[in-house]
Amino acid sequence: MDRVIRFSSGLTGRIRNFSAGDFHQLITRSGSTGSATADQMAELADRVWLETIDRGPYRFESDRPPFKTSILLGDRSHVLVQARILTDEFTGRPSVREIRPQCDSCTRFFDDLFDYAELEYRAWPASAPADDADAAAVAAWAAREQFANGQPCQTIMPDGAAVKWNLLTGDLLTGPLRESAELFGQSPQSDTAARIHSIDGLDMGGKKGRARLQAIMDWLCDPIRTDDYFWHLWSDIQDQECGPETEIPKVCQFSNCGASFGYGVSITDFIVPSPPSRSKRLRAGQSQGRT
Repeated sequence: MDRVIRFSSGLTGRIRNFSAGDFHQLITRSGSTGSATADQMAELADRVWLETIDRGPYRFESDRPPFKTSILLGDRSHVLVQARILTDEFTGRPSVREIRPQCDSCTRFFDDLFDYAELEYRAWPASAPADDADAAAVAAWAAREQFANGQPCQTIMPDGAAVKWNLLTGDLLTGPLRESAELFGQSPQSDTAARIHSIDGLDMGGKKGRARLQAIMDWLCDPIRTDDYFWHLWSDIQDQECGPETEIPKVCQFSNCGASFGYGVSITDFIVPSPPSRSKRLRAGQSQGRT
């Protein structure tokens, strides 16, 4: 079973559904927790990719996208989500999953269902915007053109400083982003520090690697640039990022609350099935102590 999909950036190709064999090596290599590495997810995207129809903003020369390196993480996620949806259709299962969100207002949990086929994607325009287009459309087109030309995106901060930053690709995910998370932990500031290419007025002084990341992080955490300044930059990064909108709006189901809030859905949990427990894999009479 296969299908032609146009991805968030404009990349277009034919993909197929998953098979049991596609997951076997990934699950056995990732251990009993079932957590897959970034490289394994890239390998999985390679397995389901059948044909490149339109390269969109990419300039790769091979027959298939280089998912481990220069392909946007949002496009890779889109490939895998759509392959999982195809698989669910092929096996007669809906792409609906049970979730248990917690209301931000009354803090109570309730049972709910979410259909991953209804995920919305932040997408770049297919052509240049009209002269009277709004600022968001102009910025989205600029991001596409900059990325296609191998250039970083640019945000002008409230104080007039230009911050240039890179869109999240496979090589950024497994390189600077991982190093930044090891140094500073998982946070929007850590994520942003790994993406930044240059900052007006910040002299890197030839700094590289960890020293460079530390200088950028110090700039991001400057009290003058916290809160409104930082979130101005973060908002621009999120707006131009191709990929699924994983924050889902919801209204609390309890009648005495009814508050509106948002909850996050997991892309990885939808794509990769949980492996069976060890006890279920063992045949009757087998010792669990054997390796």
